[in-house]
Amino acid sequence: LDPQQCIPECLPRVKSDGEAFYDLRHQTIWRTIVKLWQAGTMVDIITVQQSLKDASMLEECGGISYLAVLPDATPSPANLKSYLDIVSDKHLLRKTIHVCSDLVVRPRNHEGEVSDMIGAAECEIMGIRRDNNSKDEGGNSVIIERLGSKYDEAMQKKRPVGLRTGFADLDRLIGGMMRKQSIVIRSEEHTS
Repeated sequence: LDPQQCIPECLPRVKSDGEAFYDLRHQTIWRTIVKLWQAGTMVDIITVQQSLKDASMLEECGGISYLAVLPDATPSPANLKSYLDIVSDKHLLRKTIHVCSDLVVRPRNHEGEVSDMIGAAECEIMGIRRDNNSKDEGGNSVIIERLGSKYDEAMQKKRPVGLRTGFADLDRLIGGMMRKQSIVIRSEEHTS
């Protein structure tokens, strides 16, 4: 409805690949819109239709009749932020479902160190959040991104994330000591 204003606002959240959209037709339509916009071409139903037709993808996207109803499905660009939140949240949920489904199967087929598998799982879960452009610009998403980067780096170098204690087994168990963390180590003596 207002591509010149809306596309620049959408790109950081939806990305040019359109993966955030569930419907494959919408992914293709979005990629076409972005391609037109980046080329400096006016974006409207006619230019989108022609671009899809030239790429032999118009019928795959529902044809001109489907394209014609899309502008009517959105009442106003004034609620764009809310629409972006919905698309982003649903995309995040689909990514979570995908990763969690994989994590259910992975332990059954895993060979090697269990701690490596768990570390990789943690990185993937943190990656979901890191890859998502959060609604709170610079808030929790930045903290989570930094933490995710530390976990990724630690996993690659096979070392604890936190400060090393000097006891390798303990470091593997607790991941090293973290700032503002209290760790109590209790030893139980067994007498026979």
